[in-house]
Amino acid sequence: MGIVFGEPCGFDAKRWIDETNAIEFAVGFSPAMKNNRMTLHLDYLWHKPDAFHTREKFALHYGIGVSYAARKDATAKQGVRFIGGIMWYPIHKVPFEFYAEIAPIVVTYQHFGMSLDAGAGFRYYFSTND
Repeated sequence: MGIVFGEPCGFDAKRWIDETNAIEFAVGFSPAMKNNRMTLHLDYLWHKPDAFHTREKFALHYGIGVSYAARKDATAKQGVRFIGGIMWYPIHKVPFEFYAEIAPIVVTYQHFGMSLDAGAGFRYYFSTND
């Protein structure tokens, strides 16, 4: 579970499927859109934990997902997200991470076009193994 700041702002959760794959869900609001009521996205992520050869623990991630933004005027923006980002685990063996990501969105319903999500946040993992 965690918090993301940026576009959009809100709460997110990430569930690891295995060592390199995860599903991420977020709910929040868009500070840039005055007509925005709520945003949701669901992403499938792949991770490259060995992308950097440093003493610190960094990982790249990328993925694809879906996005939904409800508006106060009863319209909505729905689209496909393409995610790319980086994660940093500041303390080894502690289930805590900082991350930053950018996600271009191809809007496919009601408001055709392009959009962009970008944010940074942190997550705490309550369980690291099942």
